[in-house]
Amino acid sequence: MLLAALGCNKDPEPQAQAEQQPEETAEAAELTGCAALVATVIQCNPSLAGLRAKAVEDCEKQRDDLGHDELLACAGASDCDVFRACGEAVDTKYQAQREAQRVAKRVAALRAQMSKGKWQAATDECATMGADADKYDDLKTACADAVRGGHKALVGELTKMRDELSPMESFAKCLDLTEAAGRLTEADVAGAKQLCAELKVVGRIQAVDEAVETAVTSGKGRLPYECEWAVKDLEKLKGEWAKAQLTRVRAACFESLPKRIAGSVVEQLTKLRDAGVPPKKSMCWNLKQLLEKLPEGQADDVRQLCAEVGVLGALSAAMTEVSAALAEKSPNVPYRCASALGKLEKIGSKWATARSAELARKCYLELGEVVLRAHVPKMKYVCAYQAKKVYQGVKKYALSSPELDGLMGRAAKLCGK
Repeated sequence: MLLAALGCNKDPEPQAQAEQQPEETAEAAELTGCAALVATVIQCNPSLAGLRAKAVEDCEKQRDDLGHDELLACAGASDCDVFRACGEAVDTKYQAQREAQRVAKRVAALRAQMSKGKWQAATDECATMGADADKYDDLKTACADAVRGGHKALVGELTKMRDELSPMESFAKCLDLTEAAGRLTEADVAGAKQLCAELKVVGRIQAVDEAVETAVTSGKGRLPYECEWAVKDLEKLKGEWAKAQLTRVRAACFESLPKRIAGSVVEQLTKLRDAGVPPKKSMCWNLKQLLEKLPEGQADDVRQLCAEVGVLGALSAAMTEVSAALAEKSPNVPYRCASALGKLEKIGSKWATARSAELARKCYLELGEVVLRAHVPKMKYVCAYQAKKVYQGVKKYALSSPELDGLMGRAAKLCGK
């Protein structure tokens, strides 16, 4: 109320009472409404004279307040004591109603914030109310609704982030959720703890999704470590969401992924094999770790392909040596010929058979003609060692050429025993 704000309900200073002049009393009597009320206040407390204009303005703004007209009537009091008593009586009469109005306005403001989804703002406002938040039932209910509404909104927001696997800024919001749940029930606290634990695992799941694609395209041929990490974290959680995510991660990592990785690496290995380029040893080593997770047919293909690329080094070395021997017209068959051919025979695949035929032709036909030309004319009693190697190789791989056939005929008596 205006009187309380201006301090007219306090006893005026003796000096102020002594300074009250008849002309001031007459001035107050000639005025009406707020001007008369403020004049009376200043008459009783001259030290407030500097606030006259502002006080009149504030009085006019309070025209619709309870007891306003009755307070204006107090301006006709015969002296300051009567004026003060009149004002206090009006204030006491309407105090409860004004308090109810004040509370109603605060409740309405809170409800307005909540209707706009400004739950945190409403909760913060309640925190500034102090004892009022517990003193008045309407305020207490509104503040409780703000906490429950904010909790529900946070649960919805964080659940959406969890389900969309986008836990951005979830840490701070989880702190808010935990605080809100702490004002509610034990079930709400447990739910907040569960949801925030799930959000922590979302990062693991995101890493799995990225690692799965990288594992397929990287050519490393192994399952990503992120799969095991995510599975371990999800296994610690309870609830349908964690169960569903665990099923999805296991399917992505341990059902379809091994086949996809194997398919990608097999494609790369096949290109390297056909180009005669030995791959990194880790490619097949990693790939073999997936064998038990592959269908039987695909696992057999992987074993065979790795065996084929495993012999590329020996095959390349044999080809290099036999080519050098041909260039030098050497009468000796490199030992690497038999070694590489033996490895190819053990593989027995279509590719290995084709490479075996190529190498045998180089070693025992092309170079064999050179070797037999050098040794056969000199043989009288025994078959020369190098001639024996060529003779046996030609027979084993069914090689033939006009010159080779003639030389084989001449060597047959000593080398065919």
